[in-house]
Amino acid sequence: MRTERATVWRGEVTGQVHPHPALCVRADSTIPHAGQRAVILMGTDAHVVRSTDVRPYEFESGAVLRLLDGAENGFGDVSIIISEYPPNPTGADIQHRHPHISTIVITEGRGRFMIGDETLEAEAGDAVVVPANAWHSFVNTGDGVLRVVGVHDSGRHATELPT
Repeated sequence: MRTERATVWRGEVTGQVHPHPALCVRADSTIPHAGQRAVILMGTDAHVVRSTDVRPYEFESGAVLRLLDGAENGFGDVSIIISEYPPNPTGADIQHRHPHISTIVITEGRGRFMIGDETLEAEAGDAVVVPANAWHSFVNTGDGVLRVVGVHDSGRHATELPT
């Protein structure tokens, strides 16, 4: 059994079942067979990935994103996006989706997350779970910066924008 609902996790059991990663289409275009999962091996050496070594993507809105693919950085079958968003008086953001589960951990500030037909409010310390292939967007609803870490269930990040 699986649910298509997005959830906000605040450190307690919610009683909701999240999609199993093995049922997701992998961003690296491999589709696991029943009972199997595409795996990207982790590195064997401890290391630090410095933010200064990761190319930032800077947007006109002032947002800054740093993408770390696990396959390229030695941390296996996940990708991570470290992002900062300035206050957003227009409330505008780009809707997008991923072929993998996304968990967005809010480390500072607060935001409004639109996932499918749902709107969720979340703040520092919360984690928002976005099902695979769900159209979503979010905006900074606070007075200060919104900092989030997106953890994606794939060693290679993939994003689809509306056409």
